[in-house]
Amino acid sequence: MSKSIFRYAIQTPNRRHSDIWNFFCNKNQQCLYAKRISQKSWMKVTFHKSGHCHLKEYEPGDEIGTPDHKWRYEDAVDGQPVHLMRIVYDLRMQNADLEVDKKIKPMFEHLALPNSFYLDVFFIQSDRDIEISHQQTGVIAAHHMSGGKWVYFSTSFGPLTNGMPDGVAELSIHMGESMKDEVTQEEFLRNMTAVWYRVPQPSGVFVAHEAATAKFSLSTRE
Repeated sequence: MSKSIFRYAIQTPNRRHSDIWNFFCNKNQQCLYAKRISQKSWMKVTFHKSGHCHLKEYEPGDEIGTPDHKWRYEDAVDGQPVHLMRIVYDLRMQNADLEVDKKIKPMFEHLALPNSFYLDVFFIQSDRDIEISHQQTGVIAAHHMSGGKWVYFSTSFGPLTNGMPDGVAELSIHMGESMKDEVTQEEFLRNMTAVWYRVPQPSGVFVAHEAATAKFSLSTRE
């Protein structure tokens, strides 16, 4: 049985600005799984105990899925952490207006523009508890899997990501809700989110870039 161990999104006190990433694991197998909430029924990233990783997509009614991308994370060296995944949030692109998730910490008081914000995921072998930071950045959560193996989550600020990064493997969009303005008759998508990701070959760090908007117009402007 897999259980959720950590959830994350960009939030301010009264608004969630991005989609949620949910991380869960199977304690006995020491595997880690990651899903975006809006795409949880058809996309999953897996980091196996063996070092093998894959991104699977699922058709309706398909519980097995098809691995579209495969890679490995790096081997641990002298007890050092192994970097599995990075989610990049260019804060200029986190503009959804979604309900706050009370399970998610920490929250921004306001978005520090212009910056990017990183969520990094690591495995580490340790006989001691992982020290948690109570600041906006640093190690914000950790979970003991078994046998001294931990997964931990760290945040930091980084440079802006102008343009599409090199090596993008795929882009996926969740349309949100289709709506029409009663006054202007403008058609738009409410709370559309997108993710594009780079898959390391043959090994390395899986990198996902997030974007979200409260209102994406579908009307043609002349």
